[in-house]
Amino acid sequence: DKNCIRQLRMRKAVFWKLSSRLRDSSLLRDTIHVSVEEQLAMFLHIVGHNLRNCVIALYFKRSGETVSRYFNEVLMALCSLAKDMIKLRSVETHSKITSSPGRFYPYFKVYYKTYNS
Repeated sequence: DKNCIRQLRMRKAVFWKLSSRLRDSSLLRDTIHVSVEEQLAMFLHIVGHNLRNCVIALYFKRSGETVSRYFNEVLMALCSLAKDMIKLRSVETHSKITSSPGRFYPYFKVYYKTYNS
Protein backbone atom coordinates (compact mmCIF):
# COMPACT_ATOMS: atom_id res chain seq x y z
CA ASP A 1 0.00 0.00 0.00
CA LYS A 2 2.87 2.40 0.82
CA ASN A 3 4.49 1.88 -2.58
CA CYS A 4 1.16 2.29 -4.37
CA ILE A 5 0.49 5.55 -2.54
CA ARG A 6 4.01 6.75 -3.32
CA GLN A 7 3.76 5.88 -7.02
CA LEU A 8 0.08 6.38 -7.90
CA ARG A 9 -1.01 8.72 -5.09
CA MET A 10 -3.81 6.37 -4.01
CA ARG A 11 -4.29 3.15 -2.07
CA LYS A 12 -4.31 -0.19 -3.86
CA ALA A 13 -7.97 -0.81 -3.08
CA VAL A 14 -8.98 2.56 -4.52
CA PHE A 15 -6.88 1.96 -7.64
CA TRP A 16 -8.49 -1.44 -8.24
CA LYS A 17 -12.00 -0.05 -7.64
CA LEU A 18 -11.39 2.81 -10.04
CA SER A 19 -9.96 0.57 -12.74
CA SER A 20 -12.83 -1.91 -12.46
CA ARG A 21 -15.35 0.96 -12.51
CA LEU A 22 -13.77 2.33 -15.69
CA ARG A 23 -13.82 -1.14 -17.25
CA ASP A 24 -17.36 -2.05 -16.12
CA SER A 25 -18.82 1.22 -17.37
CA SER A 26 -17.11 0.61 -20.75
CA LEU A 27 -15.21 3.88 -20.55
CA LEU A 28 -11.88 2.06 -20.95
CA ARG A 29 -11.09 -1.36 -22.31
CA ASP A 30 -8.10 -3.66 -22.39
CA THR A 31 -6.21 -3.71 -25.67
CA ILE A 32 -3.90 -6.38 -26.99
CA HIS A 33 -0.85 -4.76 -25.42
CA VAL A 34 -2.10 -2.42 -22.65
CA SER A 35 -4.51 -3.27 -19.85
CA VAL A 36 -6.89 -0.79 -18.22
CA GLU A 37 -4.76 -0.90 -15.08
CA GLU A 38 -1.61 0.05 -16.99
CA GLN A 39 -3.44 2.85 -18.82
CA LEU A 40 -4.67 4.23 -15.50
CA ALA A 41 -1.24 3.81 -13.87
CA MET A 42 0.43 5.77 -16.69
CA PHE A 43 -2.12 8.55 -16.30
CA LEU A 44 -1.79 8.69 -12.51
CA HIS A 45 2.01 8.70 -12.77
CA ILE A 46 1.97 11.67 -15.14
CA VAL A 47 -0.54 13.64 -13.10
CA GLY A 48 0.75 12.66 -9.67
CA HIS A 49 4.42 13.39 -10.31
CA ASN A 50 4.23 16.02 -13.06
CA LEU A 51 6.23 13.81 -15.42
CA ARG A 52 6.77 14.25 -19.11
CA ASN A 53 5.50 11.87 -21.73
CA CYS A 54 9.02 10.66 -22.60
CA VAL A 55 9.77 9.72 -18.96
CA ILE A 56 6.62 7.59 -18.74
CA ALA A 57 7.42 6.05 -22.12
CA LEU A 58 10.79 4.89 -20.74
CA TYR A 59 9.36 3.79 -17.41
CA PHE A 60 6.52 1.72 -18.94
CA LYS A 61 8.55 0.69 -22.03
CA ARG A 62 5.99 2.16 -24.43
CA SER A 63 6.24 4.65 -27.26
CA GLY A 64 5.49 8.30 -26.64
CA GLU A 65 2.52 8.05 -29.00
CA THR A 66 1.09 5.16 -26.97
CA VAL A 67 1.48 7.05 -23.70
CA SER A 68 -0.13 10.16 -25.21
CA ARG A 69 -3.05 8.20 -26.66
CA TYR A 70 -3.86 6.42 -23.41
CA PHE A 71 -3.38 9.57 -21.35
CA ASN A 72 -6.07 11.26 -23.44
CA GLU A 73 -8.36 8.22 -23.28
CA VAL A 74 -8.09 7.98 -19.49
CA LEU A 75 -8.61 11.72 -19.15
CA MET A 76 -11.81 11.57 -21.22
CA ALA A 77 -13.02 8.54 -19.27
CA LEU A 78 -12.42 10.22 -15.91
CA CYS A 79 -14.13 13.40 -17.10
CA SER A 80 -17.25 11.46 -18.04
CA LEU A 81 -17.09 9.49 -14.79
CA ALA A 82 -16.75 12.70 -12.77
CA LYS A 83 -20.38 13.60 -13.47
CA ASP A 84 -21.43 10.58 -11.43
CA MET A 85 -18.82 10.85 -8.69
CA ILE A 86 -18.55 14.57 -7.91
CA LYS A 87 -21.47 16.27 -6.23
CA LEU A 88 -21.53 20.04 -6.49
CA ARG A 89 -22.16 21.98 -3.31
CA SER A 90 -25.21 24.12 -2.87
CA VAL A 91 -24.72 27.86 -3.30
CA GLU A 92 -27.66 28.78 -1.07
CA THR A 93 -26.96 30.48 2.24
CA HIS A 94 -27.46 28.19 5.19
CA SER A 95 -30.53 28.93 7.33
CA LYS A 96 -28.38 29.22 10.45
CA ILE A 97 -26.64 32.22 8.90
CA THR A 98 -29.79 33.93 7.67
CA SER A 99 -31.73 33.35 10.91
CA SER A 100 -29.14 35.06 13.15
CA PRO A 101 -27.82 38.10 11.28
CA GLY A 102 -26.26 39.71 14.35
CA ARG A 103 -23.94 36.76 14.88
CA PHE A 104 -22.96 35.66 11.36
CA TYR A 105 -23.88 38.51 9.03
CA PRO A 106 -20.72 40.62 9.37
CA TYR A 107 -18.61 37.64 8.31
CA PHE A 108 -20.69 36.83 5.26
CA LYS A 109 -21.39 40.35 4.10
CA VAL A 110 -20.27 41.01 0.53
CA TYR A 111 -18.36 44.20 -0.10
CA TYR A 112 -18.12 45.58 -3.59
CA LYS A 113 -15.18 47.79 -4.32
CA THR A 114 -15.73 50.38 -7.01
CA TYR A 115 -12.90 51.75 -9.06
CA ASN A 116 -12.98 55.11 -10.75
CA SER A 117 -11.77 55.06 -14.34
